[in-house]
Amino acid sequence: MAKNASLLISWEELLDRAFKAENLLKDYPEDEIIKENVMWLYKSYLNSLLMGATNTPIFDYSTHEFSEDAKQAYISFISSQPDSTITWMLKEYFAYLNSIGYSLDFNDSTKSKVFFDTCDWLVSEAEKRVLE
Repeated sequence: MAKNASLLISWEELLDRAFKAENLLKDYPEDEIIKENVMWLYKSYLNSLLMGATNTPIFDYSTHEFSEDAKQAYISFISSQPDSTITWMLKEYFAYLNSIGYSLDFNDSTKSKVFFDTCDWLVSEAEKRVLE
């Protein structure tokens, strides 16, 4: 999935992997082995979806703008999987992104902290919701 802090797969493939993990968790909620191993992967996928990677940033380091490729992949996923936990998370994420104008300068430590705290909360909530 990642090498040298770069995503080696597309946003679409990352969404597909996260969705497959979500379905496993929903299909086998009582299986502790699946829950333990797949939840770790699921959360890793969600974190990458929300935060990108060092060399595949979700916000461009120069322009500070949100990735258009990621945005289009997320919009397409929301349309195709309206009932998934990932869709809930992405809709909440888009509400947050809208509030910051789809722009973030990682050099602004206050705004960056809010961003990372928001992402952490979204992943934590998705973890709870996928097991409901």
